[in-house]
Amino acid sequence: MKVTSADDLSVIVAVIEAESEAYRRRDYEGWARCWVQAPYAGRWIFHADRGLVTMESWAENAHQIRQLMATHPIPETTRVGREAMSIHVGRGASPPPPPSAGSLRRSCGWPG
Repeated sequence: MKVTSADDLSVIVAVIEAESEAYRRRDYEGWARCWVQAPYAGRWIFHADRGLVTMESWAENAHQIRQLMATHPIPETTRVGREAMSIHVGRGASPPPPPSAGSLRRSCGWPG
């Protein structure tokens, strides 16, 4: 997908916002609608207490989120600031490897 206008960018940001809001509400179906449900659709996250966590596929990602929402059903009230978003859209490129736990700790201000 080529981002050709501010409208394209606003649609991308709207999906990001919808995914985050559904996650905070613990709305699994709403959250899942925001994801490409394909085998390659994995993700990585960093937890201060658990380090770098990777989910290698949509099935693994969906299972982990469904389990999290069942275990912690109370909606979150936390809001995420998005003042410095940088969105790059391309085709046929491999995503960069996730940063090391140490670099994430430093960028988040955690010791270590």
